[in-house]
Amino acid sequence: MQTYTDGSKHNQGVGSSAAIFIGSEKVAQLKLKLDSRCSNNQAEQLAIVKALKAIELLHEKTSTHALPLYSLTVGSHLIRFTLATMHTLSKRLERG
Repeated sequence: MQTYTDGSKHNQGVGSSAAIFIGSEKVAQLKLKLDSRCSNNQAEQLAIVKALKAIELLHEKTSTHALPLYSLTVGSHLIRFTLATMHTLSKRLERG
């Protein structure tokens, strides 16, 4: 599973998005329009949190007993993690 996230702020508004792929198939896409008071960093963080929650839901739907390794691309950084690590990261990002 590969996940790409992005958040941006410009004169047309603020938004977050994420795309989740299994192999070459896009299995989920998220697009969020945010309040204009949100910063670019907040948009980036929200994209990550929403992507992690979507990954968790996908995992619940397609769960096997194996511990899969997920990957998340944030900008030019590739992060690999297990579901347990994802829970910890998601909680930290939600707290800000």
